[in-house]
Amino acid sequence: MWSPWDKAIGQLQNYDGDCWLVSPYITVAPTALEGIAGLATFTSVKVLTTADPQDFARSSSNLGVLQDMAGRGADVRARNRLHAKLYLRRQGNAAVGWLGSANLTDRARHTNQEVMSGPQVLDKAFLQKLDRLWDDAKRLTPEILKQLERQVVEEQANIQAQKAMLADVVVLSIEDRKAGKQFDIKHSLLKLGIDKEMARNIRTPAVSFIDAEYRDQLQDWRQEQIDRLTRGKPPLMVRLPGGNTLYACVRRNLPDVQNSLYTLDQQGAARLNQLHAGSRNDLKKKFISHLDVWRKACGAQIDKKIVAEVFVKAYEEFDKYIATDAFGVDFTLLVPVMTDDRNHPGTRCSKR
Repeated sequence: MWSPWDKAIGQLQNYDGDCWLVSPYITVAPTALEGIAGLATFTSVKVLTTADPQDFARSSSNLGVLQDMAGRGADVRARNRLHAKLYLRRQGNAAVGWLGSANLTDRARHTNQEVMSGPQVLDKAFLQKLDRLWDDAKRLTPEILKQLERQVVEEQANIQAQKAMLADVVVLSIEDRKAGKQFDIKHSLLKLGIDKEMARNIRTPAVSFIDAEYRDQLQDWRQEQIDRLTRGKPPLMVRLPGGNTLYACVRRNLPDVQNSLYTLDQQGAARLNQLHAGSRNDLKKKFISHLDVWRKACGAQIDKKIVAEVFVKAYEEFDKYIATDAFGVDFTLLVPVMTDDRNHPGTRCSKR
């Protein structure tokens, strides 16, 4: 059923035997389980879960709930790498249970879309595997629970320290907008009604807007300008490992970094416009020469009327396409989101 787990667990009241609760994360209080599962006492309850202090510190699971269950008589055990979600009643080698996606958490109960399958009879082989998991699990004694409590406090302190550190750090993703695209008219040919199979066999004319050598010079200039921001003493920003587009800076340097990137973008666009203004006619002549070569090589395969239309279309699209050629930088702020402070600058993201 598409249902929260409480409906599934509630049906277990119709069966006898020990109650088994298997879930990596647990946040539901025992008092809620008493009403749902009809548990008069927890002495017949077995709980198998995980016990990672980081999960408790992040509130994915609740150590206080496990302590409460153990205090009421439940046998609570923990095992690493547990992912199963299973709720059953068991007598010896006979058991009826529910399996599904839902953890024993308030989120799974009230907000998540969960699937539970059951009630189904679980065979002996299934229960033997469950017993092996149970035997390998560590029993959470009062001493171990106390130790976990201290570890959770340490983890919570670490998380707060990380938040404090990240609150003053901004991560930027800087991406190039590269000039010098290659223009071709393959799509124009298809639009003019040439059969797709024929189009695949026709080598269409193409030309770059700017020479590859000059394009590389532009790109080298842009990267040099970006690298200047990382070479100061101290640098305005630093390149992060794991990707060529990620950089970090302290928040007080962000305005200077943004201004530098805006300036770089404008200078790059101006350089490209200057290039286009000085070479547009030469580029069009170069492209037309490609068209002439194409007409001599392939024109015999295509109706002359279509060839003429291709030339007209190519002139139009060349002017439109060259207007979209761009060069510069785009950058996005990947700032840390401070979930406990809606007014913190980290909750806002800007993109050029």
